[in-house]
Amino acid sequence: MIRIKSARFIVVLMCLLTGFVASSSQPVQAAVSQIVLSNLPQVGFSSSYNSSFFDVGTRFSVPAGDNYTLNSVSVQLNGVSASFQAYLYETPGALPGTLVSQIGGTVAVNATGAGAVTPFIANVPITLQANHTYMILLTGTGNYGLTVNLPTGIFTFQSGVLHDTFTSAWNSIPALSLALSIEATPQLAPTASFSATPTDLSVVFTDTSTESPTGWSWTFGDGGNSSIQNPTHVYATDGLYNVCLTASNMYGDSSPVCQNVTVSNGAPTVTINQAGTQADPTSSSPIVFEVQFSESVNGFDSMDIALSGSAGGVWNVGVSGSGSTYQVEISGMTTAGSVSVSIPAGAAQDIYGANSLASTSIDNTVTFDVLGIPSGSVPPTLLPPPPTPLCSAFNFDENGVLRASLSDAFGYAVNCRVLYQNGMSTQWLGNSLYSEGNLGVLGFTELGILQAVDIFSPSGMTYFSGGGVFCLRGEGTLIWLSANQSPRHAEIIGSYTVPEFPGFTCSTLFEPGTLVLVQRNPITP
Repeated sequence: MIRIKSARFIVVLMCLLTGFVASSSQPVQAAVSQIVLSNLPQVGFSSSYNSSFFDVGTRFSVPAGDNYTLNSVSVQLNGVSASFQAYLYETPGALPGTLVSQIGGTVAVNATGAGAVTPFIANVPITLQANHTYMILLTGTGNYGLTVNLPTGIFTFQSGVLHDTFTSAWNSIPALSLALSIEATPQLAPTASFSATPTDLSVVFTDTSTESPTGWSWTFGDGGNSSIQNPTHVYATDGLYNVCLTASNMYGDSSPVCQNVTVSNGAPTVTINQAGTQADPTSSSPIVFEVQFSESVNGFDSMDIALSGSAGGVWNVGVSGSGSTYQVEISGMTTAGSVSVSIPAGAAQDIYGANSLASTSIDNTVTFDVLGIPSGSVPPTLLPPPPTPLCSAFNFDENGVLRASLSDAFGYAVNCRVLYQNGMSTQWLGNSLYSEGNLGVLGFTELGILQAVDIFSPSGMTYFSGGGVFCLRGEGTLIWLSANQSPRHAEIIGSYTVPEFPGFTCSTLFEPGTLVLVQRNPITP
Protein backbone atom coordinates (compact mmCIF):
# COMPACT_ATOMS: atom_id res chain seq x y z
CA MET A 1 0.00 0.00 0.00
CA ILE A 2 1.41 3.38 -0.95
CA ARG A 3 1.22 6.21 1.62
CA ILE A 4 0.37 9.46 -0.17
CA LYS A 5 1.13 12.85 1.36
CA SER A 6 -0.87 15.73 -0.09
CA ALA A 7 1.31 18.60 -1.29
CA ARG A 8 0.88 21.84 0.67
CA PHE A 9 1.28 25.45 -0.39
CA ILE A 10 3.96 27.17 1.67
CA VAL A 11 2.95 30.79 1.90
CA VAL A 12 5.48 33.47 2.79
CA LEU A 13 3.81 36.74 3.67
CA MET A 14 5.75 39.84 2.70
CA CYS A 15 5.06 43.56 2.56
CA LEU A 16 2.24 43.24 5.07
CA LEU A 17 1.43 46.97 5.12
CA THR A 18 0.64 47.02 1.39
CA GLY A 19 -1.29 43.73 1.57
CA PHE A 20 0.92 42.03 -1.06
CA VAL A 21 1.05 38.22 -0.81
CA ALA A 22 3.52 36.01 -2.70
CA SER A 23 3.07 32.24 -2.87
CA SER A 24 4.83 29.26 -4.36
CA SER A 25 4.05 25.56 -4.60
CA GLN A 26 6.31 22.65 -5.36
CA PRO A 27 4.88 19.11 -5.69
CA VAL A 28 7.13 16.52 -4.06
CA GLN A 29 7.17 12.78 -3.53
CA ALA A 30 8.49 12.77 0.05
CA ALA A 31 7.17 14.58 3.12
CA VAL A 32 6.60 18.27 2.44
CA SER A 33 7.24 21.31 4.57
CA GLN A 34 4.07 22.41 6.37
CA ILE A 35 2.79 25.42 8.27
CA VAL A 36 2.24 23.64 11.60
CA LEU A 37 1.19 26.63 13.75
CA SER A 38 0.15 30.13 12.60
CA ASN A 39 -1.94 33.22 13.32
CA LEU A 40 -0.42 35.46 10.62
CA PRO A 41 -1.09 38.14 9.57
CA GLN A 42 -2.37 40.54 12.23
CA VAL A 43 -3.55 44.11 11.49
CA GLY A 44 -2.69 45.26 15.02
CA PHE A 45 -1.75 44.03 18.48
CA SER A 46 -3.53 43.78 21.81
CA SER A 47 -0.33 44.54 23.78
CA SER A 48 3.10 45.89 22.88
CA TYR A 49 6.39 45.31 24.70
CA ASN A 50 9.77 47.00 24.26
CA SER A 51 12.76 44.70 23.94
CA SER A 52 14.71 46.90 26.35
CA PHE A 53 12.54 45.51 29.16
CA PHE A 54 11.16 42.18 27.94
CA ASP A 55 11.89 39.07 25.94
CA VAL A 56 8.70 37.66 24.40
CA GLY A 57 7.85 34.10 23.40
CA THR A 58 5.19 31.54 22.53
CA ARG A 59 4.93 28.00 23.95
CA PHE A 60 3.51 25.14 21.89
CA SER A 61 3.38 21.33 21.93
CA VAL A 62 4.07 18.78 19.20
CA PRO A 63 1.40 16.04 18.91
CA ALA A 64 2.12 12.36 19.44
CA GLY A 65 3.22 10.50 16.34
CA ASP A 66 5.93 11.85 14.05
CA ASN A 67 8.94 14.00 14.87
CA TYR A 68 9.41 17.17 12.78
CA THR A 69 12.36 19.14 11.42
CA LEU A 70 12.03 22.86 12.19
CA ASN A 71 12.62 24.86 9.01
CA SER A 72 11.74 28.43 9.96
CA VAL A 73 9.77 30.71 12.25
CA SER A 74 8.22 33.89 10.81
CA VAL A 75 7.24 36.61 13.34
CA GLN A 76 5.41 39.91 12.79
CA LEU A 77 7.77 42.54 14.26
CA ASN A 78 8.27 46.33 14.19
CA GLY A 79 11.08 48.71 14.97
CA VAL A 80 13.26 51.33 13.34
CA SER A 81 16.73 49.98 12.50
CA ALA A 82 15.95 47.16 14.93
CA SER A 83 17.42 43.67 15.14
CA PHE A 84 16.12 40.42 16.61
CA GLN A 85 17.22 36.91 17.47
CA ALA A 86 15.02 33.80 17.81
CA TYR A 87 15.71 30.85 20.11
CA LEU A 88 14.12 27.44 20.65
CA TYR A 89 13.74 26.10 24.21
CA GLU A 90 12.35 22.78 25.34
CA THR A 91 9.97 23.51 28.22
CA PRO A 92 8.66 20.34 29.85
CA GLY A 93 8.21 22.17 33.15
CA ALA A 94 9.20 25.53 34.63
CA LEU A 95 10.24 28.35 32.30
CA PRO A 96 12.51 28.93 30.51
CA GLY A 97 13.38 25.25 30.17
CA THR A 98 16.44 24.03 28.23
CA LEU A 99 17.92 25.92 25.29
CA VAL A 100 17.87 23.74 22.17
CA SER A 101 19.31 26.08 19.52
CA GLN A 102 19.28 29.56 18.08
CA ILE A 103 17.10 29.66 14.96
CA GLY A 104 19.26 31.19 12.23
CA GLY A 105 21.13 34.43 12.87
CA THR A 106 20.30 38.02 13.75
CA VAL A 107 17.57 39.51 11.52
CA ALA A 108 17.18 43.26 10.82
CA VAL A 109 13.75 44.93 10.92
CA ASN A 110 12.80 48.42 9.79
CA ALA A 111 9.01 48.66 9.95
CA THR A 112 6.39 50.64 11.85
CA GLY A 113 2.70 50.17 12.61
CA ALA A 114 1.68 46.53 12.38
CA GLY A 115 5.25 45.70 11.39
CA ALA A 116 6.58 43.17 8.91
CA VAL A 117 6.58 39.39 8.81
CA THR A 118 10.21 38.51 9.54
CA PRO A 119 11.55 34.96 8.85
CA PHE A 120 14.15 33.26 11.05
CA ILE A 121 15.48 30.37 8.95
CA ALA A 122 17.16 27.43 10.67
CA ASN A 123 20.69 26.92 9.31
CA VAL A 124 21.27 23.64 11.17
CA PRO A 125 18.89 20.64 11.52
CA ILE A 126 16.61 21.14 14.53
CA THR A 127 14.34 18.26 15.57
CA LEU A 128 10.99 18.86 17.27
CA GLN A 129 10.15 15.62 19.07
CA ALA A 130 6.64 14.21 19.17
CA ASN A 131 4.73 14.74 22.42
CA HIS A 132 7.20 17.44 23.62
CA THR A 133 6.60 21.10 24.56
CA TYR A 134 8.77 23.96 23.22
CA MET A 135 9.06 27.74 23.38
CA ILE A 136 10.03 30.20 20.64
CA LEU A 137 11.70 33.14 22.44
CA LEU A 138 12.59 36.48 20.79
CA THR A 139 15.23 38.97 21.98
CA GLY A 140 16.32 42.16 20.25
CA THR A 141 16.21 45.96 19.96
CA GLY A 142 12.72 46.60 18.66
CA ASN A 143 9.11 46.11 19.70
CA TYR A 144 7.06 42.94 20.10
CA GLY A 145 3.33 42.75 19.59
CA LEU A 146 1.11 40.20 21.32
CA THR A 147 -2.35 39.34 20.04
CA VAL A 148 -5.43 37.66 21.46
CA ASN A 149 -5.85 35.91 18.08
CA LEU A 150 -4.12 32.70 19.14
CA PRO A 151 -2.29 30.50 16.58
CA THR A 152 -3.71 27.18 15.45
CA GLY A 153 -2.48 24.25 13.38
CA ILE A 154 -1.05 20.76 13.62
CA PHE A 155 0.89 21.88 16.70
CA THR A 156 -1.01 23.08 19.80
CA PHE A 157 -0.61 26.59 21.28
CA GLN A 158 0.05 26.54 25.04
CA SER A 159 0.63 30.17 26.08
CA GLY A 160 2.42 33.42 25.48
CA VAL A 161 5.56 34.07 27.52
CA LEU A 162 7.03 37.30 29.02
CA HIS A 163 10.57 37.46 30.42
CA ASP A 164 11.27 40.57 32.52
CA THR A 165 14.96 41.25 31.80
CA PHE A 166 15.34 43.40 34.94
CA THR A 167 13.80 41.04 37.50
CA SER A 168 14.49 37.79 35.52
CA ALA A 169 10.88 36.81 36.17
CA TRP A 170 9.14 34.47 33.71
CA ASN A 171 5.40 34.76 33.20
CA SER A 172 3.02 32.53 31.22
CA ILE A 173 0.11 34.37 29.54
CA PRO A 174 -2.48 31.85 28.23
CA ALA A 175 -4.58 34.48 26.40
CA LEU A 176 -1.81 36.21 24.35
CA SER A 177 0.66 35.10 21.69
CA LEU A 178 3.22 36.40 19.28
CA ALA A 179 1.93 36.77 15.73
CA LEU A 180 4.00 33.97 14.22
CA SER A 181 4.07 31.09 11.75
CA ILE A 182 6.11 27.92 12.33
CA GLU A 183 7.11 25.86 9.30
CA ALA A 184 8.34 22.25 9.75
CA THR A 185 8.68 18.97 7.87
CA PRO A 186 7.53 15.63 9.36
CA GLN A 187 10.34 13.11 9.81
CA LEU A 188 8.71 10.05 8.24
CA ALA A 189 10.10 6.59 7.72
CA PRO A 190 9.24 5.21 4.27
CA THR A 191 6.06 3.36 3.40
CA ALA A 192 7.34 0.52 1.24
CA SER A 193 5.72 -0.42 -2.07
CA PHE A 194 6.90 -1.86 -5.37
CA SER A 195 5.82 -3.19 -8.75
CA ALA A 196 6.97 -6.36 -10.51
CA THR A 197 7.31 -6.95 -14.26
CA PRO A 198 7.96 -10.64 -15.13
CA THR A 199 9.31 -11.84 -18.47
CA ASP A 200 9.52 -15.63 -18.48
CA LEU A 201 11.70 -16.43 -15.42
CA SER A 202 13.18 -12.93 -15.11
CA VAL A 203 11.42 -10.25 -13.04
CA VAL A 204 12.24 -6.52 -12.89
CA PHE A 205 11.29 -5.04 -9.51
CA THR A 206 10.69 -1.27 -9.26
CA ASP A 207 10.69 0.51 -5.91
CA THR A 208 7.73 2.91 -5.50
CA SER A 209 8.18 3.62 -1.77
CA THR A 210 7.42 7.04 -0.31
CA GLU A 211 9.59 9.40 1.75
CA SER A 212 12.78 9.12 -0.37
CA PRO A 213 14.27 5.90 1.00
CA THR A 214 18.05 5.47 1.00
CA GLY A 215 18.15 1.75 1.79
CA TRP A 216 16.33 -1.31 0.49
CA SER A 217 16.12 -4.93 1.65
CA TRP A 218 14.53 -7.36 -0.82
CA THR A 219 13.76 -11.05 -0.36
CA PHE A 220 12.62 -12.87 -3.50
CA GLY A 221 10.91 -15.94 -2.05
CA ASP A 222 13.48 -18.42 -3.39
CA GLY A 223 16.29 -17.70 -0.93
CA GLY A 224 17.65 -14.78 -2.99
CA ASN A 225 17.93 -11.19 -1.76
CA SER A 226 19.17 -7.76 -2.82
CA SER A 227 19.94 -4.33 -1.36
CA ILE A 228 19.73 -2.21 -4.53
CA GLN A 229 16.73 0.00 -5.30
CA ASN A 230 15.41 -1.60 -8.51
CA PRO A 231 16.78 -5.14 -8.84
CA THR A 232 16.26 -7.73 -11.58
CA HIS A 233 15.97 -11.31 -10.33
CA VAL A 234 16.02 -14.52 -12.38
CA TYR A 235 14.20 -17.53 -10.94
CA ALA A 236 15.31 -21.10 -11.61
CA THR A 237 11.85 -22.62 -12.08
CA ASP A 238 8.22 -21.73 -12.71
CA GLY A 239 6.25 -20.89 -9.61
CA LEU A 240 4.50 -18.47 -7.31
CA TYR A 241 6.98 -16.55 -5.14
CA ASN A 242 6.32 -14.25 -2.16
CA VAL A 243 8.52 -11.17 -2.60
CA CYS A 244 9.03 -8.70 0.27
CA LEU A 245 10.58 -5.22 0.50
CA THR A 246 11.65 -3.18 3.52
CA ALA A 247 12.69 0.42 2.74
CA SER A 248 14.58 2.75 5.07
CA ASN A 249 15.78 6.32 5.41
CA MET A 250 17.43 8.38 8.16
CA TYR A 251 14.19 8.33 10.16
CA GLY A 252 13.68 4.57 10.29
CA ASP A 253 12.54 1.43 8.51
CA SER A 254 9.22 0.76 6.86
CA SER A 255 7.12 -2.25 7.69
CA PRO A 256 7.85 -5.00 5.18
CA VAL A 257 5.41 -5.17 2.28
CA CYS A 258 4.97 -8.43 0.35
CA GLN A 259 3.21 -9.56 -2.80
CA ASN A 260 3.02 -12.82 -4.74
CA VAL A 261 4.82 -12.85 -8.09
CA THR A 262 4.15 -15.58 -10.66
CA VAL A 263 6.80 -16.63 -13.19
CA SER A 264 6.38 -19.10 -16.04
CA ASN A 265 8.97 -20.27 -18.53
CA GLY A 266 6.85 -20.07 -21.68
CA ALA A 267 3.57 -21.53 -22.91
CA PRO A 268 2.57 -25.21 -22.53
CA THR A 269 3.11 -27.41 -25.59
CA VAL A 270 0.78 -30.25 -26.58
CA THR A 271 0.85 -33.34 -28.83
CA ILE A 272 -2.14 -35.37 -30.10
CA ASN A 273 -1.65 -38.76 -31.76
CA GLN A 274 -3.37 -42.11 -32.29
CA ALA A 275 -3.68 -44.06 -29.05
CA GLY A 276 -1.13 -46.85 -28.74
CA THR A 277 -3.89 -49.48 -28.92
CA GLN A 278 -5.79 -47.84 -31.81
CA ALA A 279 -6.08 -50.00 -34.95
CA ASP A 280 -5.54 -48.20 -38.28
CA PRO A 281 -7.55 -48.72 -40.46
CA THR A 282 -10.48 -49.59 -38.25
CA SER A 283 -14.20 -50.25 -38.58
CA SER A 284 -14.76 -49.88 -34.83
CA SER A 285 -16.02 -46.79 -33.05
CA PRO A 286 -14.96 -44.78 -31.14
CA ILE A 287 -11.54 -43.86 -32.56
CA VAL A 288 -9.16 -43.01 -29.74
CA PHE A 289 -6.40 -40.35 -29.65
CA GLU A 290 -3.98 -39.51 -26.86
CA VAL A 291 -3.26 -35.90 -25.79
CA GLN A 292 -0.15 -34.97 -23.85
CA PHE A 293 0.54 -31.45 -22.53
CA SER A 294 4.00 -30.44 -21.32
CA GLU A 295 2.54 -29.48 -17.92
CA SER A 296 -0.72 -29.57 -16.00
CA VAL A 297 -3.41 -27.38 -17.64
CA ASN A 298 -6.96 -26.15 -17.00
CA GLY A 299 -9.94 -25.56 -19.27
CA PHE A 300 -9.35 -28.33 -21.83
CA ASP A 301 -12.59 -29.98 -23.06
CA SER A 302 -14.35 -31.37 -26.13
CA MET A 303 -14.91 -27.89 -27.59
CA ASP A 304 -11.13 -27.51 -27.98
CA ILE A 305 -10.80 -30.31 -30.55
CA ALA A 306 -10.57 -29.31 -34.23
CA LEU A 307 -11.90 -31.99 -36.63
CA SER A 308 -11.14 -32.74 -40.27
CA GLY A 309 -11.30 -35.73 -42.60
CA SER A 310 -13.43 -37.48 -45.21
CA ALA A 311 -15.46 -39.97 -43.12
CA GLY A 312 -19.18 -39.20 -43.29
CA GLY A 313 -21.62 -38.78 -40.46
CA VAL A 314 -22.23 -36.42 -37.55
CA TRP A 315 -19.15 -36.85 -35.37
CA ASN A 316 -19.28 -36.83 -31.59
CA VAL A 317 -16.28 -35.78 -29.49
CA GLY A 318 -15.56 -36.97 -25.96
CA VAL A 319 -12.66 -35.87 -23.76
CA SER A 320 -11.55 -37.48 -20.51
CA GLY A 321 -8.50 -37.08 -18.29
CA SER A 322 -6.93 -34.32 -16.20
CA GLY A 323 -3.68 -32.53 -15.47
CA SER A 324 -1.35 -33.02 -18.43
CA THR A 325 -2.78 -36.24 -19.94
CA TYR A 326 -6.12 -36.61 -21.77
CA GLN A 327 -7.90 -39.05 -24.09
CA VAL A 328 -10.06 -38.02 -27.06
CA GLU A 329 -12.75 -40.32 -28.51
CA ILE A 330 -14.41 -39.70 -31.91
CA SER A 331 -17.65 -41.50 -32.80
CA GLY A 332 -20.64 -41.06 -35.12
CA MET A 333 -18.90 -41.98 -38.43
CA THR A 334 -21.35 -43.61 -40.87
CA THR A 335 -19.28 -43.88 -44.08
CA ALA A 336 -15.67 -44.72 -44.79
CA GLY A 337 -12.93 -42.08 -44.81
CA SER A 338 -10.27 -40.40 -42.75
CA VAL A 339 -10.62 -38.94 -39.24
CA SER A 340 -8.07 -36.28 -38.22
CA VAL A 341 -7.87 -34.24 -35.03
CA SER A 342 -5.80 -31.28 -33.82
CA ILE A 343 -5.80 -28.75 -30.98
CA PRO A 344 -5.65 -25.00 -31.75
CA ALA A 345 -3.51 -22.53 -29.81
CA GLY A 346 -5.07 -21.21 -26.59
CA ALA A 347 -7.12 -24.35 -25.95
CA ALA A 348 -5.92 -24.60 -22.33
CA GLN A 349 -3.98 -22.63 -19.74
CA ASP A 350 -1.33 -23.64 -17.24
CA ILE A 351 -1.65 -22.75 -13.56
CA TYR A 352 0.15 -19.45 -14.25
CA GLY A 353 -2.34 -18.39 -16.93
CA ALA A 354 -0.12 -19.03 -19.99
CA ASN A 355 -2.11 -20.23 -23.06
CA SER A 356 -1.08 -23.48 -24.71
CA LEU A 357 0.49 -23.55 -28.17
CA ALA A 358 -1.09 -25.31 -31.17
CA SER A 359 -0.67 -29.08 -31.15
CA THR A 360 1.99 -31.04 -32.99
CA SER A 361 1.53 -34.64 -34.13
CA ILE A 362 3.34 -37.67 -35.49
CA ASP A 363 0.15 -39.46 -36.55
CA ASN A 364 -3.16 -37.73 -35.81
CA THR A 365 -5.20 -39.41 -38.61
CA VAL A 366 -7.03 -42.76 -38.55
CA THR A 367 -8.79 -44.38 -41.54
CA PHE A 368 -12.35 -45.47 -40.82
CA ASP A 369 -13.50 -48.35 -43.03
CA VAL A 370 -17.09 -49.65 -43.34
CA LEU A 371 -17.51 -53.07 -45.04
CA GLY A 372 -19.10 -52.65 -48.50
CA ILE A 373 -18.71 -48.87 -48.62
CA PRO A 374 -15.61 -47.71 -50.52
CA SER A 375 -13.40 -45.32 -48.60
CA GLY A 376 -13.78 -41.73 -49.74
CA SER A 377 -17.03 -42.29 -51.64
CA VAL A 378 -19.02 -39.92 -49.44
CA PRO A 379 -17.80 -36.39 -48.65
CA PRO A 380 -17.50 -35.49 -44.97
CA THR A 381 -20.44 -34.00 -43.17
CA LEU A 382 -19.00 -31.95 -40.30
CA LEU A 383 -20.96 -29.41 -38.35
CA PRO A 384 -19.29 -26.15 -37.30
CA PRO A 385 -18.52 -25.56 -33.63
CA PRO A 386 -21.33 -24.09 -31.51
CA PRO A 387 -21.63 -20.30 -31.60
CA THR A 388 -19.70 -18.38 -28.93
CA PRO A 389 -20.64 -14.71 -29.36
CA LEU A 390 -19.45 -11.88 -27.15
CA CYS A 391 -21.20 -12.06 -23.79
CA SER A 392 -22.81 -8.64 -24.30
CA ALA A 393 -24.45 -9.90 -27.53
CA PHE A 394 -26.86 -12.03 -25.46
CA ASN A 395 -28.47 -8.80 -24.19
CA PHE A 396 -30.28 -8.48 -27.54
CA ASP A 397 -31.96 -11.93 -27.32
CA GLU A 398 -35.38 -11.22 -25.79
CA ASN A 399 -35.82 -14.84 -24.72
CA GLY A 400 -32.17 -15.42 -23.86
CA VAL A 401 -31.01 -16.66 -20.48
CA LEU A 402 -27.88 -14.49 -20.14
CA ARG A 403 -27.32 -10.77 -19.63
CA ALA A 404 -23.92 -9.06 -19.26
CA SER A 405 -22.68 -5.55 -18.51
CA LEU A 406 -18.96 -5.28 -19.31
CA SER A 407 -16.41 -2.49 -19.55
CA ASP A 408 -15.19 -1.53 -23.02
CA ALA A 409 -11.68 -2.21 -21.70
CA PHE A 410 -12.26 -5.99 -21.79
CA GLY A 411 -15.80 -6.63 -23.10
CA TYR A 412 -14.52 -7.04 -26.65
CA ALA A 413 -12.43 -10.07 -25.59
CA VAL A 414 -14.92 -12.00 -23.41
CA ASN A 415 -17.17 -14.63 -25.01
CA CYS A 416 -19.95 -16.77 -23.55
CA ARG A 417 -21.28 -20.24 -24.36
CA VAL A 418 -24.65 -21.30 -22.88
CA LEU A 419 -24.31 -24.82 -21.44
CA TYR A 420 -27.67 -25.16 -19.71
CA GLN A 421 -30.84 -23.19 -20.44
CA ASN A 422 -34.23 -23.28 -18.72
CA GLY A 423 -33.45 -26.56 -16.98
CA MET A 424 -32.20 -28.41 -20.11
CA SER A 425 -28.60 -29.11 -21.21
CA THR A 426 -27.67 -27.47 -24.53
CA GLN A 427 -27.01 -30.09 -27.24
CA TRP A 428 -24.33 -29.92 -29.93
CA LEU A 429 -23.08 -32.69 -32.21
CA GLY A 430 -25.27 -35.10 -30.26
CA ASN A 431 -23.55 -34.30 -26.94
CA SER A 432 -24.54 -32.24 -23.96
CA LEU A 433 -22.42 -29.13 -23.61
CA TYR A 434 -22.86 -29.37 -19.85
CA SER A 435 -21.12 -32.39 -18.28
CA GLU A 436 -20.45 -32.93 -14.60
CA GLY A 437 -17.63 -35.25 -15.54
CA ASN A 438 -15.91 -32.75 -17.79
CA LEU A 439 -16.19 -30.03 -15.15
CA GLY A 440 -14.77 -32.33 -12.53
CA VAL A 441 -17.54 -31.50 -10.01
CA LEU A 442 -20.37 -33.93 -9.33
CA GLY A 443 -23.76 -33.29 -7.77
CA PHE A 444 -24.96 -30.23 -9.65
CA THR A 445 -27.95 -32.00 -11.23
CA GLU A 446 -29.30 -32.83 -7.77
CA LEU A 447 -29.54 -29.09 -7.04
CA GLY A 448 -31.89 -28.43 -9.95
CA ILE A 449 -29.86 -26.62 -12.59
CA LEU A 450 -31.70 -23.68 -14.17
CA GLN A 451 -28.99 -22.08 -16.31
CA ALA A 452 -25.23 -22.50 -16.86
CA VAL A 453 -22.82 -20.46 -18.98
CA ASP A 454 -19.13 -20.83 -19.81
CA ILE A 455 -17.28 -17.48 -19.75
CA PHE A 456 -13.93 -17.42 -21.56
CA SER A 457 -11.52 -15.26 -23.56
CA PRO A 458 -10.24 -16.59 -26.90
CA SER A 459 -7.41 -14.02 -26.71
CA GLY A 460 -6.22 -15.44 -23.39
CA MET A 461 -7.39 -12.68 -21.01
CA THR A 462 -7.27 -14.08 -17.45
CA TYR A 463 -8.45 -11.08 -15.41
CA PHE A 464 -11.37 -8.68 -15.93
CA SER A 465 -10.12 -5.38 -14.51
CA GLY A 466 -12.84 -3.75 -12.40
CA GLY A 467 -15.12 -6.79 -12.81
CA GLY A 468 -18.06 -7.48 -15.09
CA VAL A 469 -21.74 -8.04 -14.23
CA PHE A 470 -23.12 -11.42 -15.41
CA CYS A 471 -26.79 -12.36 -14.90
CA LEU A 472 -28.70 -15.64 -15.44
CA ARG A 473 -32.48 -15.81 -15.93
CA GLY A 474 -34.44 -16.97 -12.88
CA GLU A 475 -34.09 -16.98 -9.11
CA GLY A 476 -31.84 -19.27 -7.13
CA THR A 477 -28.26 -19.75 -5.92
CA LEU A 478 -25.23 -18.90 -8.07
CA ILE A 479 -22.32 -21.34 -8.06
CA TRP A 480 -18.94 -20.42 -9.56
CA LEU A 481 -16.18 -22.64 -11.00
CA SER A 482 -13.00 -20.69 -11.77
CA ALA A 483 -11.17 -21.67 -14.97
CA ASN A 484 -7.86 -20.98 -13.17
CA GLN A 485 -8.22 -23.85 -10.67
CA SER A 486 -7.12 -27.43 -11.17
CA PRO A 487 -8.90 -29.48 -10.10
CA ARG A 488 -11.91 -27.22 -10.38
CA HIS A 489 -14.07 -26.76 -7.30
CA ALA A 490 -17.46 -25.17 -6.85
CA GLU A 491 -18.16 -22.22 -4.56
CA ILE A 492 -21.35 -20.36 -3.72
CA ILE A 493 -20.98 -16.67 -4.57
CA GLY A 494 -22.95 -13.57 -3.62
CA SER A 495 -25.74 -12.48 -5.93
CA TYR A 496 -28.01 -9.50 -6.45
CA THR A 497 -30.58 -8.12 -8.88
CA VAL A 498 -30.37 -5.03 -11.09
CA PRO A 499 -33.26 -2.97 -12.52
CA GLU A 500 -31.84 -3.20 -16.06
CA PHE A 501 -32.26 -7.01 -16.10
CA PRO A 502 -35.54 -7.86 -14.29
CA GLY A 503 -36.05 -11.53 -13.52
CA PHE A 504 -32.30 -12.27 -13.58
CA THR A 505 -29.88 -13.19 -10.75
CA CYS A 506 -26.55 -11.34 -11.06
CA SER A 507 -22.99 -11.39 -9.72
CA THR A 508 -19.74 -9.50 -10.38
CA LEU A 509 -16.94 -11.69 -11.83
CA PHE A 510 -13.25 -10.95 -12.37
CA GLU A 511 -11.98 -14.00 -14.30
CA PRO A 512 -13.02 -16.71 -16.79
CA GLY A 513 -14.93 -19.74 -15.57
CA THR A 514 -18.38 -21.36 -15.43
CA LEU A 515 -21.41 -19.72 -13.77
CA VAL A 516 -24.31 -22.01 -12.74
CA LEU A 517 -27.76 -21.02 -11.37
CA VAL A 518 -29.39 -23.78 -9.29
CA GLN A 519 -32.81 -23.98 -7.61
CA ARG A 520 -31.58 -25.31 -4.24
CA ASN A 521 -28.84 -23.92 -2.04
CA PRO A 522 -26.56 -26.90 -1.20
CA ILE A 523 -25.89 -25.64 2.33
CA THR A 524 -29.56 -24.92 3.18
CA PRO A 525 -31.56 -27.93 4.37
